Amino acid sequence: VFHRAASLRHVYHRGLNTSVRPLSHGLDAVEQIRFVGLLSRLTLWWSVVGCGMLVPLYALAEPEAGSADQTDAGAWLPDFERFTLAAVPRGGPEFWYSAMAAWLMFGIAVSFITREYARYGDDRLAFLSDTMSQHAYSVVIERIPLHLQDP
Repeated sequence: VFHRAASLRHVYHRGLNTSVRPLSHGLDAVEQIRFVGLLSRLTLWWSVVGCGMLVPLYALAEPEAGSADQTDAGAWLPDFERFTLAAVPRGGPEFWYSAMAAWLMFGIAVSFITREYARYGDDRLAFLSDTMSQHAYSVVIERIPLHLQDP
């Protein structure tokens, strides 16, 4: 068990775009590790977009005209909310930047998921084409009553 877990960790740490195929580990185990890697990559890229683009944009947003304090940007908000969409004035260009960032995050997710789906199809075909794995997942049914058997 330890050897198998260590080799699965090797699949994860070598990178998820390697030539390691699920024939030696099982399709479920490899795809589970690849799914965790997909979520890790999505979190990384979404953090870059969120923390690198949106948080500074929100922090530098000018307060809305007629707000409690127009001299200090965001002084009318609690500390944490100065770094959220709540700091953006209504109708400001920052809303468009937020919409573009949402579409960018959506595009990143679609591209990553599309690549993973193509890779899953290749892995599944390789796994199911292997004759040894077919024997491991075959089920033999015996003692079927005669009236239930096909003629």
